[in-house]
Amino acid sequence: SKIINIEVQVGRTGALTPVAKVEPVNIGGVVVSNATLHNEDEINRKDIRIGDTVTVERAGDVIPKIKDVDISKRNLTSKSFVFPDFCPSCGAEVKVDKTDSAIRCYNFQNCDAQVIAGLKDFVSKKAFNIDGLGGRIIEEFYQKNLIQQPADFFRLEAKSKNKLNLIEFLGKGWGEKSLQNLFHSIEKAKLINLDRFLFSLGIRHIGENASQILAGYFGSWDDFYSAIKAGIAKNDEQFLFEIEGIGQLMVTSLIGFFSDFKEREKLEDLLNYVRIEKFIKVSKVETAITDKKLVLTGTFNAFSRAELKSICERAGAKVLTSVSNNVDFLVVGQAPGSKVKKADEFGVKQIFEEEFKALIDYNL
Repeated sequence: SKIINIEVQVGRTGALTPVAKVEPVNIGGVVVSNATLHNEDEINRKDIRIGDTVTVERAGDVIPKIKDVDISKRNLTSKSFVFPDFCPSCGAEVKVDKTDSAIRCYNFQNCDAQVIAGLKDFVSKKAFNIDGLGGRIIEEFYQKNLIQQPADFFRLEAKSKNKLNLIEFLGKGWGEKSLQNLFHSIEKAKLINLDRFLFSLGIRHIGENASQILAGYFGSWDDFYSAIKAGIAKNDEQFLFEIEGIGQLMVTSLIGFFSDFKEREKLEDLLNYVRIEKFIKVSKVETAITDKKLVLTGTFNAFSRAELKSICERAGAKVLTSVSNNVDFLVVGQAPGSKVKKADEFGVKQIFEEEFKALIDYNL
């Protein structure tokens, strides 16, 4: 394919990620028009430029990336790509983060791109799982000043009662039914598990796994929040290091987040609308996939990819991202990718959705 442009996107944590806009190309039945360039070092190492003819591949059959550049087809007038010194969203100066070498915008609370990305994560399946709120809709709500922080999602219905013209205000694609469906999803989301709530806060370095570790250790939101506030008041963070799996970067992020007045203010606002369930540790269920290594490919009728991964891990299986001769099973869904071919090459057993269901029910 050919690179039409290189855009620099700003993520939830302020990291600047370059993305290549390429002429659409079909890879394994998927039409690809964007490919990640990872970071500035990747661009410089491969000398990737706008206008280049490139080879695009789907890494792990999921994320498209630029494999290499055909220098022989390069225009003689092309210039090396220069990474911006200022955030393309808010204009703040960007700096290299010494902890992970990412180029980052540190204007966390006033950078629109970061705020919007955080709102998208907040409603995602791993967090509050609010149906009907895609990325485009959240951007639209933000631009129209309907949603500026997480608690605003739970005030949306009240706003609609005060604004009879909300549907008209939202514009094309919105009707009374779609709005009521959204309100229903938001109402249902008010009850949330502790680990998902911790993940939803968007604390840097506190991802899905760390959220589960913290939830498992403290058990309830009240116990967690009380311990955090007491630790900050006493300038004592040592109690967090006692938790197996929680390291220095995570501790620094946790203390920094809960010490920030603006973040605490938004959190206290949010707590007025939600009920956080205690964390219940799920015992490992012995099945035919216990202690096995699995790889997933394709889409599934009965499960989302995240649900399937969770089921496998609960059953004591390890879910890997690529096929090798160490893998026990390739779980195959609809429209699988090149992993099927690799499984054939390595002699890895392939099981389909119905067979997988039988395996996980094997000893139940």
